[in-house]
Amino acid sequence: METVDTSMFIEGVNANGKVWDYMVSSSWHFEPDNLKALAGMMAFEGLNPYEYLTLSAQSLKKLKWSDEVVSHYGIKKPGSESFRSVKEENYNQKNN
Repeated sequence: METVDTSMFIEGVNANGKVWDYMVSSSWHFEPDNLKALAGMMAFEGLNPYEYLTLSAQSLKKLKWSDEVVSHYGIKKPGSESFRSVKEENYNQKNN
């Protein structure tokens, strides 16, 4: 992954008590066996892995379970609204 040279950007612009600046975020990907080992390490340390590990929306979609089925195990949180493009067939399925 390429890194971006941020030296050409202005450092920290302060506006109304907030500082706007270029921030770098990262995320982690775990192979299934390593995720299992990580959960085992948490349990070994006396932690409940299920308090730390969750299913992503993408993972739930892969399961192809209905909201009715999933609702027996969790609570659906309201999502955010955005104005964006989607494939026409997906739009038609959602609105029919």
